[in-house]
Amino acid sequence: MKCGICGRILENSEDPLSSDCGGDCWGCIGEMEADSGYAPSLEQVKLEYAEGLRPNLVFSPKISFSFTPSHSGCVSVEAQITLSKPNGAPWAGETISLCLVCSTVKENFRKVLQEKKFITNSTGNINFVFTYPEVKKQEKLYVEVSLGKTKWRYPVVWPNG
Repeated sequence: MKCGICGRILENSEDPLSSDCGGDCWGCIGEMEADSGYAPSLEQVKLEYAEGLRPNLVFSPKISFSFTPSHSGCVSVEAQITLSKPNGAPWAGETISLCLVCSTVKENFRKVLQEKKFITNSTGNINFVFTYPEVKKQEKLYVEVSLGKTKWRYPVVWPNG
């Protein structure tokens, strides 16, 4: 039997991350639970990272937004993105790509702003400033963060809205 998420062979005695967690492997389930903040899984996954079992582990970046209206009616948005290593240390000097995308009615995504590359500073942060674009009423705007082959989308949500 194989993991329903990544295809890893389950219950492989040679692979400590292959435990069967209801049809998915511990490698996938542990990472998802840890990334969501579930403390027991987070501690176990950190140990596995330290032991070299999860060398490519990347937790989702933290992001916050601030909005500044201008006299011209445009709104400037600053997204502060923080990337940390699984052991909690800042991920400095890492190249990440950012772009703006909108969800369409059929839940597809279209780029609103072309991809830009940034390098995290010594505290694992980057600031991404953009002008809030016009989007159709039924669409939602997201900041798409990419690190290697991994992508995350964060909704750009107006304060109190």
